[in-house]
Amino acid sequence: MMSQPSRALLWFLKLANIPHNVHIIKLAQGQHITNKDFAKINPLRQVPSLHDQSNGHNLRESSTIVRYLAATRDIPDYLYPSDPVLRSKVEFYLDWHPLNFRAGAAGSVGELFLAPMRGKETDQGQLKRCSKILESGLRKLETIFLSESDWISGLSQPSFADLQCLCELNMLDLIDYDFSRYPKIVEWRNRMENLEHFEEVHRIFNRVTNRSSKL
Repeated sequence: MMSQPSRALLWFLKLANIPHNVHIIKLAQGQHITNKDFAKINPLRQVPSLHDQSNGHNLRESSTIVRYLAATRDIPDYLYPSDPVLRSKVEFYLDWHPLNFRAGAAGSVGELFLAPMRGKETDQGQLKRCSKILESGLRKLETIFLSESDWISGLSQPSFADLQCLCELNMLDLIDYDFSRYPKIVEWRNRMENLEHFEEVHRIFNRVTNRSSKL
């Protein structure tokens, strides 16, 4: 599974011990476009998506799905706190993430890894814009989000915010990104990769990046 938010959601489901069935949509083969059953669940044809068999409700977007599951399932409180103050800390990162970190990370990987793989030239202007967002995001992770805590949201345990962030950050392995300037991120990443279900959720991804010695 290569999709960053799909990995984060799957990791959440496993940590929360929520029964689920996984249906793989192969984006590289265009199945998100051609699969008519998938289009019924998500007319936007994006992953991840979730179909709740208990009531037939279809959901899209990983953070929306997690909020829904927190409201309808009995989940470990540390993953998505019930306390409004603590939950706001998690949601702060989730709201910040798409434009301030994902845009830079995914954009950089797109230009430096995906474009050449597809036989396209790197758009240097787009790469410069994405790199600027990426570096700004990494600096904020290092100096703000991880400044006084072992975890992204400043809580005592990792939350869904950490899962979302890690699954985005490790995409940078595809472009051999050097994290040596960010020691707190490196330490946090090591903690995250020792969490339960990390290897299982990242099995396919780690094969691609050749990072895991366990595979």
